[in-house]
Amino acid sequence: MPKINTAITPTYYAYNTSTGGAISGDEGNHTLKVVADGTMGAVAASPAEVSAGDVPGLYKIVVANDENTGAMMALHGKSTTADIVIVPVFWTCESNAAQVSGTDQTANDNGADLNTLITQVGTAGDGLTAINLPNQTMDITGDITGNLSGSVGSVIGAVGSVIGAVGSVIAAVVTDAASRTASKADVSALGTTAGQLVINDNVIAVGVQVDGVPTTAEFEARTLVAAAYATLAQQAAIIAEHEKILGAVAGKKVINEDGDQVEAYDTNGVLLVTLDRTGTAPGPYTWTPTWE
Repeated sequence: MPKINTAITPTYYAYNTSTGGAISGDEGNHTLKVVADGTMGAVAASPAEVSAGDVPGLYKIVVANDENTGAMMALHGKSTTADIVIVPVFWTCESNAAQVSGTDQTANDNGADLNTLITQVGTAGDGLTAINLPNQTMDITGDITGNLSGSVGSVIGAVGSVIGAVGSVIAAVVTDAASRTASKADVSALGTTAGQLVINDNVIAVGVQVDGVPTTAEFEARTLVAAAYATLAQQAAIIAEHEKILGAVAGKKVINEDGDQVEAYDTNGVLLVTLDRTGTAPGPYTWTPTWE
């Protein structure tokens, strides 16, 4: 089906009513008209017979684009030769679409200029400033320099940096052994603030009470009970250990990866005592101190 405002070449038939046969070589006597949606118009081109030998009486003519202007079209006419009748032909054009004249770079079926669209999109899409893809599942390869709203199924590859606060992490954060090794930090300059946590060489440094180690009040009570049955020398040793424990409580504690050894430091960062745990999970355990 031709489109409106496009040039076409219809064919028509001419015959002799007195003989009932086709008439050949009569094109010079034909005067033709087009009718576009009921309105008659001229045809500028001249007709020609298709083939007098093979299809006698069949003629053709070019209807130009500015002549093919209706949704319903007809080609009709007459001959100056006596008894010759021209049989009209009819066709329809697509009238609900804008014409694409020659290339797909001038207009689409909605009349939009594709050249403008190409300019707006830009080379490799660099003219796009924002894309809204609601409820889409897509793979994105390359760098994302804008904002990402919504959940991310997985990230394959390194995350260079996070600028801004991370609000929360829901669900477990899982790392492998290599990642944990690569993320160890230097604890040589670790302070003594309570609650501080640093990981280095499978050691956790914390400023909190270690399970199984008596509190200051508990140790003082045990010291008083032991002193009642100890010699003066034993009492002096107990008091000395008491002072060390008091210093250790104020400093940092270092727990190894297995949780069966604790190093206690004073507020100056000096190692005071190493506690080794024995016993089978879930306990009870026995902690054996080794004083420095």
